[in-house]
Amino acid sequence: MRRAGSPPASADELADRCRTAGLVLERPVEPSDLDQALAVIDAWTQVVDATDEREKAELVNAMPARSAAYPRLTDHARAAAGCETIFADTSRNARQRHCSQPCANRDAVRRHRARRSTPAT
Repeated sequence: MRRAGSPPASADELADRCRTAGLVLERPVEPSDLDQALAVIDAWTQVVDATDEREKAELVNAMPARSAAYPRLTDHARAAAGCETIFADTSRNARQRHCSQPCANRDAVRRHRARRSTPAT
């Protein structure tokens, strides 16, 4: 038996691990499934090893981007001043601007106050 945390060495071992984890296999595990699993494990290892939060977010985004999936991790990209939260954008068009409703409300109040403080011309 291989040590905990090591990647599966064969398609059979991958199938055994899936079954042990309670997954129901709908078809036999093929060598190509092992290749895909190892690629995901390698990509995830890069995420875990990254030291910068933005780098981690970029690496996580690259994973579903290869399969055209969403959500995507993002920051506010200048949409909400003062909030540094990285959040999952669950919108199909990747246009979610705020991490939460309170954050969106704070941003709306900030913009409203900025408009009111600007003298009319």
